[in-house]
Amino acid sequence: YKQKTWQRKGVVLVTASTAKKILIMGGTRFIGVFLTRLLVKEGHQ
Repeated sequence: YKQKTWQRKGVVLVTASTAKKILIMGGTRFIGVFLTRLLVKEGHQ
């Protein structure tokens, strides 16, 4: 059993024209917390 490590292959630049308003259902669960932080960090609302 090999543990996979996830790495970003490139840098994503979000500008005002590409930023989106995103509704996340269940944002307090395990994946939702990390997904929410990532999307906000990248400029989405």
